Amino acid sequence: MNQHWKLLSEKDGLQHHFLNTHYQRYEKVATKDELDILVVSSSDAANVIPLTEDLEVILVKQFRFGIQKETLEIPGGLIEFGEDRLVGIQRELAEETGYTGDNWTQLGTLPFNPVYHKNYIHHYIAENVQLTQETNLDLGEEIEIIKMPLPKVLHKVKGGQLAHPHTISAFMLAFDRLQTLIK
Repeated sequence: MNQHWKLLSEKDGLQHHFLNTHYQRYEKVATKDELDILVVSSSDAANVIPLTEDLEVILVKQFRFGIQKETLEIPGGLIEFGEDRLVGIQRELAEETGYTGDNWTQLGTLPFNPVYHKNYIHHYIAENVQLTQETNLDLGEEIEIIKMPLPKVLHKVKGGQLAHPHTISAFMLAFDRLQTLIK
């Protein structure tokens, strides 16, 4: 596993909706000290940078319970058990915004939050998306859809005004591609 830490045991803890907790006990190899850690898991997540034909980004403004504030971010969500990642993020985009499209590219996969979370987030870009249907929001979602020109979005990412970590990581993975689109 790791030259510095040895996993001694793990047992499942509480489960709440989509989130599972796990109690882990580690040994620090150099000192033999033991440490209890709480980690969480869920299914993997995915998000998408949806671009219209006119190079507008479809963003979602929504309340985030953890920080008790609204954030402006790209659409995304959890992939359902057994669901293909691409199908899952296409579903999430349609449910949250009503936009769909056929030109999808995977940008990459990163740890969700390796400090305390076991799972991963898969980043995509969808080009030439169009509004084709009504939204279908989950109970915990109240979303305002914001269309914004790509250069303005990049400026907001750089300035810290789009501060959701998964939105930032998606734009960083797509940076070179997006630069070629706005030139």
